[in-house]
Amino acid sequence: MSTKAVRAARLRLALILGLLASLVGGLGNLADNTAAAAQDFADPAYTNVWNRTDKQVANGSLSRTFLWGPEPFTPGLQEDYAEAPGGKRLVQYFDKSRMEITNPAGDKTSPYFVTNGLIARDMMIGKIQLGDNKFEDREPSTIGVAGDVDDTNGPTYKVLGTLTNAAGDAGAGAVGKALDRAGTIRDAGPEFGKYNTIYAKFEPTTNHNIAKPFWDFLNQTVQVLDSGGQVITGRLFDPVYYATGLPITEAYWARVKVAGVVKDVLVQAFERRVLTFTPDNPEAYRVEMGNVGRHYYDWRYNFKPTPKPTPPPPVNTATCDNTPIGVNGAYSALKCGPAGMNVLGLVAMQANELVSVNLVTVSNVAIQLSDRKADANGLTIVSIITYPDTPQGRYTIKFKGKTSGKEAEAYFFLLPAVSAPTIIVTPDPGKLDQPVFLVAIGFAAETPLRFNIRNPDSKSGDADQLINTTLGGGRTVFFVANKGFPSDLQKEGKWFVSAVDTKNEKLYATANFTLKK
Repeated sequence: MSTKAVRAARLRLALILGLLASLVGGLGNLADNTAAAAQDFADPAYTNVWNRTDKQVANGSLSRTFLWGPEPFTPGLQEDYAEAPGGKRLVQYFDKSRMEITNPAGDKTSPYFVTNGLIARDMMIGKIQLGDNKFEDREPSTIGVAGDVDDTNGPTYKVLGTLTNAAGDAGAGAVGKALDRAGTIRDAGPEFGKYNTIYAKFEPTTNHNIAKPFWDFLNQTVQVLDSGGQVITGRLFDPVYYATGLPITEAYWARVKVAGVVKDVLVQAFERRVLTFTPDNPEAYRVEMGNVGRHYYDWRYNFKPTPKPTPPPPVNTATCDNTPIGVNGAYSALKCGPAGMNVLGLVAMQANELVSVNLVTVSNVAIQLSDRKADANGLTIVSIITYPDTPQGRYTIKFKGKTSGKEAEAYFFLLPAVSAPTIIVTPDPGKLDQPVFLVAIGFAAETPLRFNIRNPDSKSGDADQLINTTLGGGRTVFFVANKGFPSDLQKEGKWFVSAVDTKNEKLYATANFTLKK
């Protein structure tokens, strides 16, 4: 083998063959409602209702789930309600619901003197009830009905709101469906069938079945306090639907993050509450009320309309000055260059995880690209082809690891297209222990190009390396794997590269770039 051939083999040029993505031409946060300071009960009637079921739980004399919560988290509030005196009624919010008195002159001995509102239904359908027949439209709530505030698996009120259609009488049939955040319904199968959960009650008023754990919960007889504060044995729910209202969906299994751990949870929506059944909880806490009161308060009072897209500010297409460095280790191998260049975005993620990729254009349009799989070292690469007529300006490549949750962004800037053959080098200056990426553009498609690279001591690196312009439009992407150079070729200083059209020797391009330690 000739000296030239040996040196060519030692200076490893590598062609990037993977065409991973194309770019054609013309391209409400949930507030963390922490507990407020303890509030006084806004009305003695509220105190009596809370005492009956929750006082013994709050003072530790009984172990069971709260029906309302350990205490109110708001003072008494005056909310609009058309049929209330003066158009206002007294309400107070608890973790699990809201207490309200619509008619202060009503029968104080009636179990419905204090009501708790159809607030679960309101969040599901996107309406705030302001009177018997008066409503304010609102976007349905995208808050998760169960689990931690940062859970991304379980269904939202909005999702449950799409599942209120009447169902047939299931008898004692199995609860056989599972539901996710996106509203996708699937057969529960062996994943949840191991719990042998069945339906126990068909409610003809709403044509929905109630799962047995929930029906048993609604019909239990337990220790409660009477109006004089004495412990007696009585129904926890009296009447049975007093606290929950009627069922308005079927029951669905879901995977929900609870206290940082993803668990199997059965959820079912009623008019006033959402009930959950978590099989691996202690028995007294397997069936619980969702935090509907806090969710509703956040939805109603911390509402932020979905912002309308605003056009991005004008970009300076004459320079690359407004192209920032990458975020969280991501970078564009070709940070700035003419439209028509091929762009590589790179980021280190978790080894072998799937990574979602979105491209945000100069007009602020997000384009979802196909997922990538990180290699064994976590490296994720996306290749984006641009064209001479692709709009000029700044683009963003957004990465998100589906396992690690890591998010990163890379940026590149397109300048006006060039007509003559050109070589773009990035980064420049580069480092000896990192790859240097080169793009040859402006050549005829499918033309074999001969590359010559010389290191700073003017020794020819690879005078006969042929690479076709396989990426279409006369573009070829390759990189100098300088990390693998033999020690005598790892030279700091100015390097030289040329590309020559082998069919027309008059068509060529050259570039210099610098390598540093």
